[in-house]
Amino acid sequence: MSAGTGIQHAEYNLEDADTTLFQIWIMPNGKGLKPNWETRTLPGVGEQGRLIPLASGQGLPDTMPINQDATLYVAHLSESGKIEHTLAPGRKAYLVGFEGAVAVNGQELNARDGLAVEDLDLLTLEARGSGSLLLADLPG
Repeated sequence: MSAGTGIQHAEYNLEDADTTLFQIWIMPNGKGLKPNWETRTLPGVGEQGRLIPLASGQGLPDTMPINQDATLYVAHLSESGKIEHTLAPGRKAYLVGFEGAVAVNGQELNARDGLAVEDLDLLTLEARGSGSLLLADLPG
């Protein structure tokens, strides 16, 4: 969803089971943008061991577009799984755990924990058991 010049919305869970919802706000790269929203089936559901791009303003294929030089990834790691992600010079990252536990450069990230990262060029994500997280690769 892009709020752009303004929106009204309400969120409802129409499913029979509980829903976990994340609201992550990324500042847009401009003002006066047209509001929009999109829904789609997330890629790589059930896939493990890699970062899967979900939304991007960096021109990545098969992602939902956002108005920022940023990419939002999801990762699912099996027991003892490990992924590395390189941050380009001057970039930052924000990570949110949503299942299990994952260590980020040795710092444990549990479900619902958030971690802001700056001044690092390599992120090493290691499962503690198994775990899943969102990673936002952001401009500096």
